[in-house]
Amino acid sequence: MKKFKKYPAVTLHEDINPTPAYWIENGFSPVMHQYARDLSEKNERELMPYFFDARDDVIEVICAELFALASISNYPSFLKESICAYESYRNKDVQGKNHLYSDEYKKYEENMLKDIKNFGMFTAIYQRVNKYLRTPIILVPACTTRAVDYYVFGQGFYLSAGLKTVFCNAVGTGGRGGSCFIGQDSWDNRKITRNPYLMANTVYSGLKPGIYMQTSEYKDRGALGDREQALLICDVSPDMEKGQPNAESMLDGLSVVAHIPVFEEKILAKECMDFSKCRKCNEYEKGLLKDKQGRTKKNLERIAVHCENLSDIHMSYDDKEMLDVIKSMIDLGKNYDSEWFVRRAECYAENYKIYPQMWVPPA
Repeated sequence: MKKFKKYPAVTLHEDINPTPAYWIENGFSPVMHQYARDLSEKNERELMPYFFDARDDVIEVICAELFALASISNYPSFLKESICAYESYRNKDVQGKNHLYSDEYKKYEENMLKDIKNFGMFTAIYQRVNKYLRTPIILVPACTTRAVDYYVFGQGFYLSAGLKTVFCNAVGTGGRGGSCFIGQDSWDNRKITRNPYLMANTVYSGLKPGIYMQTSEYKDRGALGDREQALLICDVSPDMEKGQPNAESMLDGLSVVAHIPVFEEKILAKECMDFSKCRKCNEYEKGLLKDKQGRTKKNLERIAVHCENLSDIHMSYDDKEMLDVIKSMIDLGKNYDSEWFVRRAECYAENYKIYPQMWVPPA
């Protein structure tokens, strides 16, 4: 709502205009929260519940800005790159050749150190004013080919301060996907049971799409694939920090609620389908596209009809047509680069009898 990117990617010499961000106080403040802070300073705690929502727990860091916060060693490099970008967008009449030694540079340095300090104050477990001021979720919208770096930083933030990271990376040109939630036990599999019957006990019968697990057997390690798109919904418990021993009655700090794949269909204009008017696509390519669209329609219809009929089935292990529908799900997932959708279908086929469910299974 108010966040501007202030610190560009150093190695890419990214061209951004940080001028609007330069004039905003508290560049790394929570998405909401500010009004609640004012209330706390006035000792009006009885009014606080009326001004809160989930965004009070979220702080936004845009792409490479995470590097500026992940290590204090990065601050001089980001400072130099950011003020150079700032200078290039300023009024030409006030630009100076020796800006790196000017008073403006000193002001910018003070401003950046203040940003780092504010980020620490908002995200720290220890709060000088009130406990509720802690902001334990970092939202990272990004367009990067270096997703692994963000996984490492996300784990570091969790281990050092109990922060949960939501990494949302672009797919296609400039980005390589890999979006995920990063939190507890994402670096270690020693706490995970090897009992296959217990491993299968998830809403998707054996898989947790979208929660990063470094020790996962899959190449994407729990994150979405390189070109995979999905709406991931996850329960994030902000106040449930790691501790030894963990209370048996406590839920995980991260748990998947829904994984809804997003399929983008290529649709040609009517003029393109007429070969006499458009020669960019040959007849063979158009034929392949028509076949793909036909298969998609057929698969979706088969799944829809099957789900409607499931209301008459008492338990999922009585599902006689399940394997045919699984084939349709796998075909859809492969056609649209949705690796997790394929795995969900395969795991459901393997485990649906172990954990039978009533009505339409989440898979």
